[in-house]
Amino acid sequence: DAVKYLKFLRWEYFTLALLFLVILEILKGLRYYYLARNYTEIDFKRTIALHLITPILGRATPSKLGESSKIFMLGGKKKELGFCYILERTSDVILLLIISLFSVLIFTQLVFAYIAIVLIAIIILIILWKSEKILNFFLKENLFEKRWFVGFLTRLKLKQLARFILYTVVIWLVFFLSVYLIGISMDIKISFL
Repeated sequence: DAVKYLKFLRWEYFTLALLFLVILEILKGLRYYYLARNYTEIDFKRTIALHLITPILGRATPSKLGESSKIFMLGGKKKELGFCYILERTSDVILLLIISLFSVLIFTQLVFAYIAIVLIAIIILIILWKSEKILNFFLKENLFEKRWFVGFLTRLKLKQLARFILYTVVIWLVFFLSVYLIGISMDIKISFL
């Protein structure tokens, strides 16, 4: 059945979408590299290469945990690289929450949606605030000292944080553009955001 749809595929848009997905992974690698190098020595080419490989591992594991394998494959300080990975994931979720909030404000009047978004944001903040206890519990070791996440976060300079946020926004714009192009290639009517 899928083969039937392939002959109607608009290959120029599909190819462009695939190109943007490769660019997306390179941008993710750049974001991780420029963040992580503030805390530990890591190799630029290896970081980019791993960001092109780890999405495959992420698809093959529950909750995309395979993507976290870069923490161990990069060879730097694990705690510092772990912080960078958690910050990446957290910033992605926060940006998606902000986009969701704007969508809800603009397109609906659902009080339940407002409440859900606020509750998710509160849960994320609590998890970050108590992240060392949660990680120590799951690792069954006392590896993370109190407020380690906040300690690493405060070591970032404003310029570094601004670059990280800019990368995050551009990454998500490229992602939405890729999805939009895939939709066009399959003649599916979807909006950009």
